[in-house]
Amino acid sequence: MFRFALGGDIILSRRVTGIPSIRQLSEVIQACDVGFGNVETPIIERKTAASGTQSGGWLYASRGLVNDLHNIGINIVSLANNHLLDWGLEGARDTQEALETHGIVHAGFGENLAEASTPRFYDTGPVRIGLVAATTTFSDEQRAGSQRGDVLGRPGINGIGHSIRCKVKMADYEVLKNLGETLEIGHALSTNRLFYAGMEYESSDGYGIETMIDPEDAKRILDAVELSSLHADFTILSLHTHEISFADWESPPEFLVSLCRQAVERGATMVVCHGTHVLRGVEIHQGCPIFYGLGNLFFNDLALVQPAERYREFNLIDDAGPLALAKAIRQAREFEEDMFWEGLMATVNIDHKSSSIKLFALDLHGDHPVRHGLPTIAQGDKQARILERVARLSEALGGPPIRIPPTGPAVINTYDTR
Repeated sequence: MFRFALGGDIILSRRVTGIPSIRQLSEVIQACDVGFGNVETPIIERKTAASGTQSGGWLYASRGLVNDLHNIGINIVSLANNHLLDWGLEGARDTQEALETHGIVHAGFGENLAEASTPRFYDTGPVRIGLVAATTTFSDEQRAGSQRGDVLGRPGINGIGHSIRCKVKMADYEVLKNLGETLEIGHALSTNRLFYAGMEYESSDGYGIETMIDPEDAKRILDAVELSSLHADFTILSLHTHEISFADWESPPEFLVSLCRQAVERGATMVVCHGTHVLRGVEIHQGCPIFYGLGNLFFNDLALVQPAERYREFNLIDDAGPLALAKAIRQAREFEEDMFWEGLMATVNIDHKSSSIKLFALDLHGDHPVRHGLPTIAQGDKQARILERVARLSEALGGPPIRIPPTGPAVINTYDTR
């Protein structure tokens, strides 16, 4: 039997080894052969020039964080996310170096697009684990670029482009078409499609939104998954995505569902999604689990040093200090809803051609001023509420039956795994 422990986003700015409240979770991870999470906090020796575009703050942590992650059992991580380059290329390279010092395998960042897309491998005994990591949420300067014979590739993350097309009734379509032509902010793309104010529209009998993945990016990711499957016993595809379906945080967009299913068909043993900081459902596709959103594994951010852009976000004057910023952030009540402070740790046990999954509900203590974002395994009513929500969201995706016992983790039994 081979055992995986899978977590979501790791946003952490403090040391955690030795904190009694997370000991039980650490024991779950350490009991597995592989522990995975998405490292969204750059691990830097010193703060270099900050990137020019970001939202939600510029994250950072010291090298001690890597030691703590290693101690609790994390040994493979994704770096493909929208925060890795908060402190530029130097910060991203510092993060790589810190992880490698502790033998933690990482994927999703590279000195060019080919390197950022390449599978990375973790060997434990006779078993090899492949990891492919990508993100659908990024700014243009964060994305890695292709190498040419006459120009070096651009360092960055493994980005996946996507587009949105809005379907509207003919009367509204004609209004948008006329406005676009009159104001010179739109033009026709075909007889029933137009580009208007940065968005594509299509005339239809009703209203809807269609999301589509960039075909070149999809091919690159799926080829990497298949390549990994040729060289590894098991392959994990990690996808960091902030995109939602309409205004529903808990529903994955259709392009993400399609990509995840194709990845399984091309050889992924499991797909792990994160990024929205909320829980989503679980699907079993061709015997392999797809976790559409594990939420946060750690969500403790103490970013006292921030660039000018973060102060301007809250209309603070140039000579305002960290105290004024901290108060402004609290007054803004960012991430105040309970759903941002409820996560999920999944363990996957694979034995020959069958597998079983356990889902551990996590309480991240959003109402605690110091301990917020540090996970403990939820108990009682909170555990039941979290697991019942995951079961409901999974059922909406056509996912598997989830057995929720009175105490302990929820259980999913699946068969015919590769």
